[in-house]
Amino acid sequence: MTRISSDRAEAGFTLIEILVSLVILGIILATFAEVLSASLLSSRRIDSGTEALLFARSTMDRIGRDLPLKAGLSRGVFPDGGGWSLSVSPATVTGRPAASLAGLSTYLVVLTVNKPPFSPVTLTSLRIAALPAATP
Repeated sequence: MTRISSDRAEAGFTLIEILVSLVILGIILATFAEVLSASLLSSRRIDSGTEALLFARSTMDRIGRDLPLKAGLSRGVFPDGGGWSLSVSPATVTGRPAASLAGLSTYLVVLTVNKPPFSPVTLTSLRIAALPAATP
């Protein structure tokens, strides 16, 4: 009969050691996936906010040139969600209409752009326009 020496170290890993290493690997992968997901969401928010701000600035630049400067409310929606609202009203000073000087009138322009998941962007401006010429 052969005798096995108890001094010799056993080669290989136990089932417990393999399970512990798999759990540690799973935790590392889950943490990596969470960080990646958060960075993608942050990138999407930044892109949406930048797009909303660029739309708002370009629309404000167009008012009085391409878009008529007249009192009223305009609304629109974006194809990928969200929308915008443009309000033009005669400007008032302390509750009274502003005086028209030399055929000019003042308007308060408020543009709000909403692109989820970014919070709304609101731009406000005071514009001066010539009064329409009176027809005889």
